[in-house]
Amino acid sequence: MLEGSSNKRINCEQGEGRFAACNVIKGNIGDHSNQTHILLAGSINNKRRRLFHGTEKGAVYCGAQSPPTNSGNTNGSHWIEDGNHLRRRLHWAKSANLEDAKYADWKISVRYYSEDDQQQETSPNNTATIGVLETDVVTYSVHRSSLGIHSKYFEKIFLSGFSERTQGESTMELPSPTTTLEHFETVLEYCYTGTVDMNPRNIISILYLSDYLRIEALMGLAQNFMKNEILRVHGGSMEKSTRLALYYQDAQNMVMHDLQEAILHICSREPQLLTKGYALAEMPDIDFWCRLWDIRKMYPDLKSQSKTTVQKLSQNLAHFFENYPTLVSLEIFRTLTHINALPIISEKVAILLMEQEQRLYFDSIKNNSHLVNRNSATDSLSCLQTRCIDALYNTKKGGWQFDTASDLLRGRLRKLSPIVTETILLKTIEFERSGQNFPKAFVSGAGSDFANGVYTMSGWFRNAMKFSKQWLYEGESRQLILYRFEGEWWISLIPENTEEPGSDEDIDIYRVFPSDEREEQNPLPPLTGWGVASGLLPAPCIHLLSKND
Repeated sequence: MLEGSSNKRINCEQGEGRFAACNVIKGNIGDHSNQTHILLAGSINNKRRRLFHGTEKGAVYCGAQSPPTNSGNTNGSHWIEDGNHLRRRLHWAKSANLEDAKYADWKISVRYYSEDDQQQETSPNNTATIGVLETDVVTYSVHRSSLGIHSKYFEKIFLSGFSERTQGESTMELPSPTTTLEHFETVLEYCYTGTVDMNPRNIISILYLSDYLRIEALMGLAQNFMKNEILRVHGGSMEKSTRLALYYQDAQNMVMHDLQEAILHICSREPQLLTKGYALAEMPDIDFWCRLWDIRKMYPDLKSQSKTTVQKLSQNLAHFFENYPTLVSLEIFRTLTHINALPIISEKVAILLMEQEQRLYFDSIKNNSHLVNRNSATDSLSCLQTRCIDALYNTKKGGWQFDTASDLLRGRLRKLSPIVTETILLKTIEFERSGQNFPKAFVSGAGSDFANGVYTMSGWFRNAMKFSKQWLYEGESRQLILYRFEGEWWISLIPENTEEPGSDEDIDIYRVFPSDEREEQNPLPPLTGWGVASGLLPAPCIHLLSKND
């Protein structure tokens, strides 16, 4: 934290400005409106003041850009152009002996953490070593006229009755190793020149320091830069995840809760940022996931989130559990996998989640066997097991949903609770019976007459029933297939010696796109709504025939 040398905390009305930058950023998440621009372009920009008569307005240098060379030298002479002449300007210095400090009227002693300051200290019982972070102090010679006109924090110190005013010196401590002397000097440079070099590596510290020191114009510039950084999309999801993970951890180190929350809002809407192997997903931070789930509850349209989004979140969460099993308790696991948070489970992690739940359950009762019956876990399905089984084998959607080769499942299913494998077996029987009720499809009314006729059920394709019939094409027997592919139903002529449809070599005769998601998941073909692909009008209609028809 930053403190005065008399141990009196200089709040500088922080209640009004503490982390205001983060609040502005968060207000724009999910709503790319002009709200953020209005907030940023308000009174803050109107309060910018220039220190030197005749100098240019404050500028921001970002990324590869560099500030003017005469503003970066902290130990040499500093000159500015004045018409055809050069003249000296005021500048801060690290030593009172430097020429730059000749007319300085204030000193700031800055206590900071250095990477080389971590030392090992032996514990009292001589059995272990303890890491101790020590701090160093650097004294800056500055000018009150430069700092006071920009910073309300220093203005209050300079005008207060505290002992610092009579001593002409104040003390501050940088909040963590995240904020370095270089960051502090960047803020000092802004107070003297009106220019600042902001980049992804220093923006969090500049945002923090400008907010704490109440440098409103700099805070406005940092807000704009931060907003653009966390919302920009170019560079791909992996790069964005790396950038946001860096910002989140820096904000966490400096207790900037609002900025963390802003990043969590983005992650809740963009689950691809949490993909396995990405920086955000690799953070060993269970609190991040708990807060993310709390953020998701704030959205009234949580239940209307797309199926793909929820499934992706279930994959990301399962991979985190897999990577950091020791960070997750049974209570946290059940909270994060509750049906209200994850109503749909991805088939890709269904078995993994059931394995994790079973492991956590047995671990939790390992030392409490006298209180809990170990066999109670196998008496009935848990809510998560029910959703996972539906993801693997769903009679409403049709057949197995799992794309992984059966060899990869070998040995995993048998380790699950017996009731899980029993339920899957019963669902298989139920689903096969539903297929036997409609063993044939009768196509009629098609303008291309060869497409009409009785199609016999010939198996399953992409979790839907497949029907086929033989047809003589150019003197050779070919198959006409009625099938579903990527949500659409087709009647296609497939190439000779081809067992499955769906290739670019198919000759598509008729097609239909289901009108809603429920119809899209139906394993049986739609009866009406067919259109022409390459066949002749009119399009056909379909009747499903039972064994007795």
